[in-house]
Amino acid sequence: MQKAPSNAKQISQTTFNMLAQMFGSCLLAYPFVCYKVGWVLSILLFIHSFVSILILMHYYIEACYYTRAMSYKDLGVILLGKKFGILIDVALVVSYYGFMTAYVIISATGINNFAKNYFHQIWNPYITKSVIAFGIMFPLTLLKSLKQISKISTIAGLIIFVFIFTVIAYFFIQVSQSSVLCSYTDSTGSHSIKFGYPAFPDQSAGMSFIWLIMYIPSTHSNFQVHPIIPRLLKELVGSYPLRKRLVNKSLYISVFIGVVGFGCVGFMGAVMFGSQIKQSVLKAFEPCKFVWIDIISLCYAFVVIINFPLVLYPLKTSLVQTFGQQIETKRGYGMGIIINLVFTVLCLLLALFLETIVSIFGLFGSIAGFFYYFLMPIYCYIVAKKLKEQNIGLDAENVVAFEEDLPVITQEQNNASKAFGPKEQIEVAIVSSDLNTDLTTERDDIVCKNEEAETSKQNSVYPKVLDNPYNSTAKQPKVIGITIICIYAVICIIGVVMNFQDVIEGFKTK
Repeated sequence: MQKAPSNAKQISQTTFNMLAQMFGSCLLAYPFVCYKVGWVLSILLFIHSFVSILILMHYYIEACYYTRAMSYKDLGVILLGKKFGILIDVALVVSYYGFMTAYVIISATGINNFAKNYFHQIWNPYITKSVIAFGIMFPLTLLKSLKQISKISTIAGLIIFVFIFTVIAYFFIQVSQSSVLCSYTDSTGSHSIKFGYPAFPDQSAGMSFIWLIMYIPSTHSNFQVHPIIPRLLKELVGSYPLRKRLVNKSLYISVFIGVVGFGCVGFMGAVMFGSQIKQSVLKAFEPCKFVWIDIISLCYAFVVIINFPLVLYPLKTSLVQTFGQQIETKRGYGMGIIINLVFTVLCLLLALFLETIVSIFGLFGSIAGFFYYFLMPIYCYIVAKKLKEQNIGLDAENVVAFEEDLPVITQEQNNASKAFGPKEQIEVAIVSSDLNTDLTTERDDIVCKNEEAETSKQNSVYPKVLDNPYNSTAKQPKVIGITIICIYAVICIIGVVMNFQDVIEGFKTK
């Protein structure tokens, strides 16, 4: 019998999975945001994200725990109905579209820069993006099994941590030597990248405040791990209450590490590049021609290329299920190919004409973020107390939350239970004149016992309570929750308007 993993091992694995969700292409864009709003507002932005994600994720985990939702969409359906479940799917599509578009941009930039610096080849960015999208990313999405890619992605994820330590190392090395990161010469003359980080934006107080608000949704999305929580609660080993404790501990650890990682890259990157910061910090490093940075940039390109099919797969699976199919079937796989093609084309089209990944994250984060990061978790806060009251039995250490948690029936037991076949077959056999009454009675007894065992098995799983918890919720959490939802709705609307303006400017300057 295989030994169950220790709690410490499960926490470390879960923490790594959460960090893999947090760290990605957003990490490259954060120094630009920090510089644009200034270090004072950056600290406020950071504190808000840190506090809000811990509070909202606490209630989100509680809701997933007490409803035993199988996915984010499933939670939405259980609490708010099928239409809201579809809305969650739409929000997921919009959010992932922004991330996947950034993958195309980042990978093309890294590969083009490496070819330019070390092979003296200047490749057309349109061709590079097209080749990456249809020559590499799209074929990877056609794989029926992503197990091997997942293993590679886990190893490749270490590159992100290497990048964080690289930024820290360059910062302290250059700070100890001078206030200049590097000097370079181009067609316009000699230049130096000097350290500098303003306290506030060079704008009026009102506009500075709007800039702060417009980046709240995208900064909040840096710490999003919502999609994997239901799966963790189901797949971790141990009693159901223990799984919740493990998820909570892993979340606290990963958010703390995430704050340190984003803080180091964001603040140090903003200081190092000053006014010459770019929307991707790797692109800002280009003039310096640091060999190590160029290698990291190339590796980062392969990381996001590998992540493309991994990010698309659960989204594709959910969409196929929405149409009443399963991805494992031939028809479902065919529908999956169409979804792969549509997403690849749409991501490429936007990536061809837009390089401003901060604006992309800001726009799509504000559109999808209201439903995905704010509305649903805040609603979980509103109904949290009633959900717990309805499902208090799940807090017992010996409770069976899922049918999969029941003891596995051995092959011998399974064969014994099937020895006489279905009840209908036995009843037909009873009619045969070859069977005597005693044998018939014995077989009926066995069938009854098998049916009782199956009923006992079903009853041993804790039943799901389907009563709407909102109707019986007290007035105070409703008022508080709805007020907070309205505030974040205004924040997201401002984020959509402001980031949309930046996207339009990006099209004009392209």
